[in-house]
Amino acid sequence: MTVSSIIHKALLKENPNVLWTKTDNKVLEKTIEKHNINLIDLEDILYGIYDIDLVICNNRIINLDKCLELCIFFHCPLIIIDHTEKPHYISDISNNYLFDPIYQIAVSESICNSWNRIHNKVITYDNIIEIIDIMQNMSKEFLTLKIQTESKK
Repeated sequence: MTVSSIIHKALLKENPNVLWTKTDNKVLEKTIEKHNINLIDLEDILYGIYDIDLVICNNRIINLDKCLELCIFFHCPLIIIDHTEKPHYISDISNNYLFDPIYQIAVSESICNSWNRIHNKVITYDNIIEIIDIMQNMSKEFLTLKIQTESKK
């Protein structure tokens, strides 16, 4: 992909396509949908027909590996949102991924503490609107990384 096509795609995208894993919390889903963002469920077998701009992984225990693979495939950033505390049977999680950018969010201080404070930010459900700003900033940051990579070729 050329630098100009990357910029063109990023600047003209009015309704970004976000591939995500479902969560029981409907507040998050409704907040994202209110901002003209197309949410595409990971369980939808047709997600391959979309040009994915961002991946959201709700609850890393179940879906993180698949979400990382999809980010690499679609060349897009990843946001991990932890809605539950780390189970006692899971050892310490490595915070070193071979992929960038990744932004990690916990929905409470207790969840963040249970994961050994690996999150970039704690956002409660009352302030879930902050995720929209993070999504926009992640897209801009990833665009900058793509441009730098393309210009080095």
